[in-house]
Amino acid sequence: MVGLGSQRLLLLLSLLVAPAVDALDYSVRFDVAHESGSAGSFTVTVREAKAPLAARRFLEMVNSGFFEGNYFFRVVPGFVVQFGLSGNLTRQQVWDRRGPLRDESSL
Repeated sequence: MVGLGSQRLLLLLSLLVAPAVDALDYSVRFDVAHESGSAGSFTVTVREAKAPLAARRFLEMVNSGFFEGNYFFRVVPGFVVQFGLSGNLTRQQVWDRRGPLRDESSL
């Protein structure tokens, strides 16, 4: 849930998983709905060569539906929007049991 007064943003669905620049890179488009009725989207491009374990985990989470129906929990207009915890407690617990990723040094 996002603190923008009484307004909330909902992460609806990750719709697009497409190759990006490098064969191992990919982009995911997320569609977003505001409770006022407005909508939009944003795209995350993942560079697998920079952090292969995290890139693969993120793709697994997208493909499993982990982010569908989630609310943003922090919005700073013009700077950052944060999300990541599943709104589905059972789904979150499944991923929590997998444990944290080990650190990956930047290449």
